[in-house]
Amino acid sequence: MDPRTKFQLAINEFEQRQRAGRLLIAEGARELELAERKRAEGHGHRFSVARALRKMTATGGGGLNENDGIEGEVCAEAARQSGGSHDRNRIVIPLHLLATRALTVAQGTDGGYLAAQSDRPFVVDLLRPYSVTARLGVRVVPSLKSSFSIPRTSAAATAGWPANETTQAGDSSPTLGTVAMAPKAVGAHITISGQLLLQSPQLVDELVTTNLLLGVGGVLDKAVLAGTGAPGPTGVLNTTGVGTNSGSTLAWAGLGTMLESAGTANVNDDNITVLTTPTVRKLLQGRETAAGAGPVWVNNTVAGKRAVVSSDVPSGVMFMGDFGQVLVGIWGAGLVVEHDPYTGFRSGQHGYRCILHADVGVLNPAAFQVCTSIT
Repeated sequence: MDPRTKFQLAINEFEQRQRAGRLLIAEGARELELAERKRAEGHGHRFSVARALRKMTATGGGGLNENDGIEGEVCAEAARQSGGSHDRNRIVIPLHLLATRALTVAQGTDGGYLAAQSDRPFVVDLLRPYSVTARLGVRVVPSLKSSFSIPRTSAAATAGWPANETTQAGDSSPTLGTVAMAPKAVGAHITISGQLLLQSPQLVDELVTTNLLLGVGGVLDKAVLAGTGAPGPTGVLNTTGVGTNSGSTLAWAGLGTMLESAGTANVNDDNITVLTTPTVRKLLQGRETAAGAGPVWVNNTVAGKRAVVSSDVPSGVMFMGDFGQVLVGIWGAGLVVEHDPYTGFRSGQHGYRCILHADVGVLNPAAFQVCTSIT
């Protein structure tokens, strides 16, 4: 047998062993998953936010220990994946477990609850009912581990048509920049009745998770739209390079100028959305495009673009642009929830401080036009 043939046979044998090994690993993983499911079912089938909070507020201050069923195991693993250790009075709840559809046991507790799902689109779906900017298409990247920078082009390279095959193409390089993002802590405080925590776990889970997600969604909206920078994120309103417009007696002509500026910046026309306050909407509903031609704001559109409102928009401000050019990064495995033993002590209320580590980056500031001091 010649050396070449012998070498090829050795490669073929090695590849066959690799395939057999992968099959054995896959089979073992399936058996482990089934075993973990059965073990989780023995704990009560579901991860319950209510049970976790009850353990944290139990008389005697025992907190949620790592061996307290599914809740203890999952929160302990979430703390480890966030780079820390489990604290029984300061737990980490994975974001995807705050959704009703994620409460049923489907993965093993040794990290499966945290990483087995494609959670990037899932977190956006989770926040959409509670965050107007999530509904408008901001990109959310969860489960980050460290700070990072994203390159962006602030001026594109120019191209030309050479006269013939001997003509050299002119030198033209794009102007590059970066969007630096780092974890920034944002906190909210919620109060929950002690009696509520004693009710049906399913009812409590729905009410508590709604409260938590409303808090998270509202905080992220404020950061995306008008974050002022250190120590928090810098939002669209305060990002260098965003188009600015006067809102004095805002009318049809001013909105046309904003759309023209967006088009000049090559913003995808199909992705442009208008976001403002309920007060500005009322103003534009009573202001005509021209005498007898109908209102500026009609059927939730402005100048043919989808128009929505939110109380999280600063007073007298309107945003027009492509919200898909905003990136929201979320660090760690989930939401940090800490029991406040003092708030509502006499009345039987329980206070919880919720902390999320996040940051906002505007990938293309020219994708936005902002109008301020609207009258």
